[in-house]
Amino acid sequence: MHQGQKQLQTNHPFKVSPTRPTEAQLEKINTFTRRKFETDEIYIGQLRLAHNAIDRDGERFSEEVLERFAQTIIRKTMLFDHGKFESRKNAIGKFFDVEIERMTVQEAKKNLGEDLFLPLGVSEVQVLSPWFYIPRNGIDEQTITKIDAGIYDYASIGFRAEALVPITGHEGEILYREYRGVGRATEAAEGSLVYLGAQPGMGVKSNKTGEIEMGNNYDDLLVGDYKASEDHSDELCLRANCEICNQKSEKKPLKTKTLKEAEEDLLIPDDYQ
Repeated sequence: MHQGQKQLQTNHPFKVSPTRPTEAQLEKINTFTRRKFETDEIYIGQLRLAHNAIDRDGERFSEEVLERFAQTIIRKTMLFDHGKFESRKNAIGKFFDVEIERMTVQEAKKNLGEDLFLPLGVSEVQVLSPWFYIPRNGIDEQTITKIDAGIYDYASIGFRAEALVPITGHEGEILYREYRGVGRATEAAEGSLVYLGAQPGMGVKSNKTGEIEMGNNYDDLLVGDYKASEDHSDELCLRANCEICNQKSEKKPLKTKTLKEAEEDLLIPDDYQ
């Protein structure tokens, strides 16, 4: 049994996420309440909470796990900072509906503003995108304003999974680890707003339009002080804009190895905060 939180981040504008529920959404919301709420009493939004790409921890959720998350996220609590032991002040909302968005890697780059890296043989990005509601009288106006303004932007899923399986290459090297499970031991436990995410491309959907220049922040976090060579080969490379091929660290030399082995070496260390 594996439990954890996966933090996901975005710096890119998403498609519109309305803040007032429709009649159909309000009907779903009222199935969880002890009295009937009206439209002007409820604030809603949608998170992109988890995906099937390889993250900075060298892990990914299998498609079957994402499906289990979709089956179990409804009615779960939306928190601040995974504060389940202080839920009286950290519980701010509840998930009432969900969809799994499907897109190509190119569409993900356009829609999310981030490069997502799928394993070989997987061509479709799948994103767990639950809807949440917050009672307006149950939260202060400053928090609502910060959500609307994009200050509270990053999201993280709390979950359990039956197994974490290492996926190896032809020479037995670990390429990444994959969460698997279709039974009751695999479930989404909660979703949180956090200060910063660990996986690219996820967060609160906003109503902004246009595109933002992302720069190289994600690559900088991944490769640290490694500098790219001018004559690099992209064979076996997992990144669309590779910054690690045939690289040499200023702090320590990089041994000759496959690019997948180099990818494993350049993952964020466990003590990265």
